[in-house]
Amino acid sequence: MKKLFTIAAAALVLFTSACKKDDSKKEEETPGTSTWTLDGNTYTTKYNDHDGSTSSGSAFYFFWDAIPANESVKFHSINFDFASAPTTSGTYQLVSVGDAPTGKQFTLSAGYGSIAEAGTPTGDSYGYVYLGTPIDVTVTVTGGKISVVIPEISVKSSLGGADVKLKASIKEI
Repeated sequence: MKKLFTIAAAALVLFTSACKKDDSKKEEETPGTSTWTLDGNTYTTKYNDHDGSTSSGSAFYFFWDAIPANESVKFHSINFDFASAPTTSGTYQLVSVGDAPTGKQFTLSAGYGSIAEAGTPTGDSYGYVYLGTPIDVTVTVTGGKISVVIPEISVKSSLGGADVKLKASIKEI
């Protein structure tokens, strides 16, 4: 069961971090205003997008440190899966990726890979997921765009590696 969960989590991380997005929505941001630190390395958002309502009703938000020029280019990502797209500022709960988020809850994954690797990591690709107890997180909604501040947390490797620390101050651009 644990192996099945690990495989499912790895697929989720790579799928959410490597989904093909509509290039017409590309935006760049001033460095330093939307960052996350994973295992001591800090990344700055260069591209983000979201699917405000998936077929399951959830809302996926993707933040990448590069604008992929093609499906083979690798990039770092942090991803949020909200039960539904936040429309108001307030306290939300970060829950384990093993739980289905409801109400004002969301899950988190982060990783490194390419669009071409979606679901099948190769080489130096990796992924991490939050599997801890629920924690309160402040989400701010301004002009329809979200800002999320994640305190330092431990995230688990979806490929069997060691746990690492993650913290973030993310803004939709």
